[in-house]
Amino acid sequence: MKLFFCSMTGRIFLIIMGGVFVSAALSLWIATYERESELTQIHNLDAAIHVAQLVLMMDATPIGARPAIAAIAHRIGLYASFTYPPDKQMNPDPEFSAVLAQQLGTGHEVRAFKNDQAECAALTEALYLDRNKTYQCHIVLVTLIDGTSLRLDLVNHEDRYPLPLRLYFFPDYAFFFFSIVVVAYLIAEISIQPLRRLAQAAHALGRNIEQ
Repeated sequence: MKLFFCSMTGRIFLIIMGGVFVSAALSLWIATYERESELTQIHNLDAAIHVAQLVLMMDATPIGARPAIAAIAHRIGLYASFTYPPDKQMNPDPEFSAVLAQQLGTGHEVRAFKNDQAECAALTEALYLDRNKTYQCHIVLVTLIDGTSLRLDLVNHEDRYPLPLRLYFFPDYAFFFFSIVVVAYLIAEISIQPLRRLAQAAHALGRNIEQ
């Protein structure tokens, strides 16, 4: 084995294997990043649609009946109140704010902020969530058509998505690894054949000169 990796064939084999695995790791990292970005956009759009539905319902509801709607909004994952949070430094979320503004259209002032999970009322009251995971909570501050201030607390999506690696993928990974090893070895052997023939010809020429 040591002689193989010290030979020219072994070195070419290692170079090919190294290049393939570096490319595979880079591709996996890019795919994981794009997957997380796409999932975040999907969850933002889904949450924005629910927020827009509730806000438009509040607009069409008399002021006296709005607290009753706010009291049942938790059924769609929104916790509504007509009091803004106390003045404190909050972390704005421009991406989610833009999606909300697009869904609500003109006539509403809307701002979205990322909320600390420890202070997330929606997460505390949502019984359907897995407590072993971390989630991205938001506070949405909306001004209704008549100028009423509305606060919405919601759990948007998981804070970190799991890697796209599952135990049942391991046979596929093993087959992929084995295939790469075989192909890399064949390429190394094919690549070294001209050099090997050239070395043999040079060796034969040297023997003829000595004779």
